[in-house]
Amino acid sequence: MNRKLIAAGIVVMCLPMVFATWLMLSAYWPKMDAVTMHLPMGLRSLVATVVVQKQVKRAKALDPEVVVPRKVNLMLTSADIARRQKENSAKALDLSKQAQAQEEAGDPCAAADTYSLAASKVSGSDADYEYVQGMGRTSLLCGDVNTARAGLEAAVEKQERWIKTADDDDDDLAHTMKDEQVNWEWLVVVYGREKESGLAKSACTSAHPDWKSCVCKLVGKGVSCSAGH
Repeated sequence: MNRKLIAAGIVVMCLPMVFATWLMLSAYWPKMDAVTMHLPMGLRSLVATVVVQKQVKRAKALDPEVVVPRKVNLMLTSADIARRQKENSAKALDLSKQAQAQEEAGDPCAAADTYSLAASKVSGSDADYEYVQGMGRTSLLCGDVNTARAGLEAAVEKQERWIKTADDDDDDLAHTMKDEQVNWEWLVVVYGREKESGLAKSACTSAHPDWKSCVCKLVGKGVSCSAGH
């Protein structure tokens, strides 16, 4: 019994050291990203926060909404903050239009970077899901599966939260529900490329509850899905 208690005590004492070691490896060794991408968003956000100052692009791939630290002016009034939020929203909208133009011009990689910049301008409201959605979709078209997964997972999380609180007569409800369904189809492709069959099946069920399986693939600038057998 004493040996078991001693062993348990040693394990408890070592946990902080193990966690710190994992965090340092995840933050400073890019090859760990393949492992980190399979962890919950909270842990991914923690790693992204650690690396963001030196490796912003890599941090964005882990958590598209990670905020780049900047100096804070403590003298800002509520009116100043509201004005800045309005300015940032306008900048995000302009960047989104620029990203759409880049996508239409056949440059999804540039579009993904622009969508990422747009997402960093907004406050993180669930209603602003279209920026991370655009980043996720164009990243997949660009061949960047990790960033595609981060963007699309963030988008569906935002959409699910927004849908739960929306009124039944909200004009944007049907549009948001359709976007979420399509994003799940994009995630079927993402998880398929990552050999995550369980997640792909779950994404298929979220998109099409009545289907036994999904056969999804990229077609042009979009995704096409059909019911599997």
